[in-house]
Amino acid sequence: MKIRLSICLIVIMIVLVGCQSDQKSTPVANNFSLHVDAPEDLQAGELFIITGTLVNQSDNTWDIQHGAAMFTYDVFDSNGDEVSQGIEPLMFESNVVRIINDIGFIKSLQPQEQYSNDGEDHVSPKNNKYILPTGNYTIVSKAKFRIPYDGTGYEFEIESEPLSIKVT
Repeated sequence: MKIRLSICLIVIMIVLVGCQSDQKSTPVANNFSLHVDAPEDLQAGELFIITGTLVNQSDNTWDIQHGAAMFTYDVFDSNGDEVSQGIEPLMFESNVVRIINDIGFIKSLQPQEQYSNDGEDHVSPKNNKYILPTGNYTIVSKAKFRIPYDGTGYEFEIESEPLSIKVT
């Protein structure tokens, strides 16, 4: 009887260990968070840089793919109206243009790792540089990326919580 019980327990343990999987779960948006930062002492008419940071909040390492313009920024004034960058973008036949070399990037993002990318020299003018007049503003960052996993490409576009700033 003891031998049968011991054998049954051993078989159950083998089955349970065999059923365990080290496979990742499918990637989902809430595996990630996005934070936006700007310097604290902002002066009117002076250039400053906004930084978006993607954080892998999961226990898995994910290979993310993204273009040069992965991070974008929306700046709103105290009336909720979107504000332009205040820097001179390139002009082409009286149209404002931003040149983006749509090069692809791949980054292996470890658990709890933070990642920022300003497009390096592939975005002109940079979309994270602003000059603003005196006032109160809100900044929201967006990040667009893709995760190839298990034969499928998962597309994500996530948004940060709004950041309030004051330009004096």
